[in-house]
Amino acid sequence: MKRMIFVRHGVYDNNLQLSPEGAKEVFARARLLAADFAPADIIFSSPAERCLQTAAVIALAFGNPPVQTENLLAEENAPLAQTCRSMLAAETEVYNRRTVIVVSHFPNIKNMFGVDLRPGTELIFSADDRQHVFDPNPANWLSLNRGKLQDESVWQRYFFPVCDEEELAILRQLDFLRDRL
Repeated sequence: MKRMIFVRHGVYDNNLQLSPEGAKEVFARARLLAADFAPADIIFSSPAERCLQTAAVIALAFGNPPVQTENLLAEENAPLAQTCRSMLAAETEVYNRRTVIVVSHFPNIKNMFGVDLRPGTELIFSADDRQHVFDPNPANWLSLNRGKLQDESVWQRYFFPVCDEEELAILRQLDFLRDRL
């Protein structure tokens, strides 16, 4: 099964940096995703600092796959979203990647898929082959709603993510969070 996970960057502060609260939310959700979809082969990220920081947090949860900056994912390139989507599909096919994570901005994801994502949340596509990952067939669109969110504890962890002390210690490994958590 091949998967592409599109994530909107987490909540950020006035300095356009991922906030500590945003980092904790992203990490808690990424841990839930990693339980089902790890390992990831690569994370593509917009060059914006908040996206790169979100990608770094997700990488911790997914066992530190490489993070690659992709300029087509930059917020100012939102009008090129369809070109970006095609490039990502082709890139992952060429290298036969199984699970790819993409971190970008609201307008880019909205232009690619017509979906409004809250900060730090994701849209997951899955299919037997990469060519069909983006088919409009709803069966290819995965979400945590299917089955798992009916479990109250998973629902709580997804919609009200919290990091325990062990997870905070993991997050403090990232330089930009070391003195902020």
